[in-house]
Amino acid sequence: MSAGTLSGLQQAAPFLDQPGHPDQPDGVAELCDQFADVCRSASDALEIAAALEFDGLNDQAVQAKYGYPDVFDLAEEMHRRVPVDPAEPPAEADPWRLGPAGPALHGLIYSLPALFFPAAAGLLSGTASITVLLVSMLASWSAGQGLAYLGYLRLGRGDAAATKRTLRHGFAAAALGVGVALAITGLLTGARTTALLFGFGQGLYLLCATVLMVLRAERLLLLVLAPGCLAGAGFLALGRPAALAPAAGWVLAVTPL
Repeated sequence: MSAGTLSGLQQAAPFLDQPGHPDQPDGVAELCDQFADVCRSASDALEIAAALEFDGLNDQAVQAKYGYPDVFDLAEEMHRRVPVDPAEPPAEADPWRLGPAGPALHGLIYSLPALFFPAAAGLLSGTASITVLLVSMLASWSAGQGLAYLGYLRLGRGDAAATKRTLRHGFAAAALGVGVALAITGLLTGARTTALLFGFGQGLYLLCATVLMVLRAERLLLLVLAPGCLAGAGFLALGRPAALAPAAGWVLAVTPL
């Protein structure tokens, strides 16, 4: 080998150790196509390097296959070749948005129990009965607010099973609390059993309504209210006959059950 040839090889050696030119078919273009989404959305070459390493490319593999010293140099080259153009994520539907049917259904659910009270007026006469209804409403309404808060808190974390479990246990505890409150009220006021049953049924209905609304199953409330609403409407339509008052009262009382 002549001295000139040896001198030429020595001069060319540094260039042989350098990575291939971007225009050469060095496999980087194919790699850029494979990781196109990552490259377009990456704000820094380190993100591309992390994706390459996650895909199993280490420094040795990069040196052997692509001719770059390490993964980071290869990532820098890919970041240079592929322009940054992050794609906007697809718009997700608002889970809290309700159409006009939702509020209308809620209004109907809130108004239908009004049929219960005129039909049960004969069972709810007297100061003791009114006190029972007030205690029932205050206890169940306040407990329902706490129950709804816990349910929505769990629902916001995306855990449907935990949401149902929380509502189930919370409902049992709230119903027990309402029952104890009404029992104490009955002892203090001497209210009749029918008034206590009606008050407890009212409390259960409010708690049931809370659970179903959190789970977006409020349409089931229409089925729950159907017996009481039909009994109340029929009792009023017949002119509130005294003979049917006890039967109507029991139907109204057990409707939430």
